[in-house]
Amino acid sequence: MNGASAGGGSCRLCHRGPAAAASLFEHHGHGVSLEHLVLRGPLCRECGLIAWRRMTLETLLRGWWGLPSLLLTPVTLTLNGVALLRLLRTTPAPAVPDTPLHWGEHAPQTA
Repeated sequence: MNGASAGGGSCRLCHRGPAAAASLFEHHGHGVSLEHLVLRGPLCRECGLIAWRRMTLETLLRGWWGLPSLLLTPVTLTLNGVALLRLLRTTPAPAVPDTPLHWGEHAPQTA
């Protein structure tokens, strides 16, 4: 399997495909309490990489505060590493044109 979802599905964020069946995690330690966020796939390569960067950076910066978090942060980072491999094996989604108009066409005028 090449990292794309089985049905050739589309990204839950931008609705383009192919998409990887990957889940991303973010962990924040708050002393004795903690916060754990999850973004479940399918995700296209572009959306997944953007989310991976943000969620992994937040975990690296805010994940270590508290005794339970000292154990959970490395697990979270490892799971995100596995998701990164899936996202990198996914074929990039085709580009979306900036405008749906063709050369020479004009947008309808509104009064």
